[in-house]
Amino acid sequence: MQAELNEEWETRAKLEKQVEELRGEALYPTRDTIIHGLHKDSKEDVDRMVQDLEKQ
Repeated sequence: MQAELNEEWETRAKLEKQVEELRGEALYPTRDTIIHGLHKDSKEDVDRMVQDLEKQ
């Protein structure tokens, strides 16, 4: 149970960090805002995707 809670808190912290990075122009873009490339995938997400692809 404690491990699950720790994992949830880590996930929440990651999401809060991503939201903080996207504040400002990315959250309220204007016609001159370039949004492409602002999002960066974490290493864990890329590793999970690779594992899923290898299973196929």
